[in-house]
Amino acid sequence: MARSENDYIRAYELYKRSAGIHSYHEFRKWIPTAPPETQDLFFLGLPQVEPIVLEEEAGFDLAFKTPKIEILDDDRVTFSSGATSSQQELRHDLVPICAVRRLAQRYTMGAAKHGDYNYRTGLGDEAFVRDRMNHITEHWQKFLLYGSAVDDNLAAVMWGISILMEMETTIEGHQLLAKIRSEAR
Repeated sequence: MARSENDYIRAYELYKRSAGIHSYHEFRKWIPTAPPETQDLFFLGLPQVEPIVLEEEAGFDLAFKTPKIEILDDDRVTFSSGATSSQQELRHDLVPICAVRRLAQRYTMGAAKHGDYNYRTGLGDEAFVRDRMNHITEHWQKFLLYGSAVDDNLAAVMWGISILMEMETTIEGHQLLAKIRSEAR
């Protein structure tokens, strides 16, 4: 299967922690040497991004609405302006602070009740993962019926989704999610 450079960049960003690979350049050298089933695993969970059809805008990759960058061999990037950086920075300033605070409140509540990082012990546990999916659905239904007057149901949904997103960063979690997805079909 032919993969675009953006697929490789997104796979590297998604799995760099679990793969123990410390640079994009190292990832690009390693991935062709991995067994085909391992290569497929790295690309299986990539969200499908639909290209956006717009008039050409200088300096932007229209398929992903991000500034065009060129990855250099030493992990530096060169922007369309000619400026260079050691890495492309994420735009944390775009994330609504109210969402971050409400999510942090949910993690704080869970840590007080179950201990710090308790959820991580269940990331490879199928029953735990299915329970998180039920948790998301239950809080979404409560939000639709009652809003967030009694419990912050939207933050609970966001918490459950953030757990699933963290699962995608581990090989074991990714395999478990793939299994659950295949059973749902």
